[in-house]
Amino acid sequence: MSLSEIAVPTFVRLLGSLSGFLDKAAAHAEAKKIDPAVLLGTRLFPDMFPLARQVQLASDFAKGTTARLAGLGRQNMPMRRKPLMNSRPGSPEPSSSSSRSTKR
Repeated sequence: MSLSEIAVPTFVRLLGSLSGFLDKAAAHAEAKKIDPAVLLGTRLFPDMFPLARQVQLASDFAKGTTARLAGLGRQNMPMRRKPLMNSRPGSPEPSSSSSRSTKR
């Protein structure tokens, strides 16, 4: 069994779960009349990245690792801004800063 045969199904499962979380977040935002941008900017803890950045990182890690395992090297894909309802791994929200917050 190769590393890619182990990694790819794991990433598919992870990104599928993340997609389900985003669906639930969108439904919650709609039901409670919350601006989806508020949820995308929310951190569970002060030293964590906001949700949008975490979605971006999960997607980038899966994409990058899978590409490297296939021998393709790093694949650059354009960033696209999408609303929470359409935000899915593979099309994450762009981040205004790639550095972690120092607010604690």
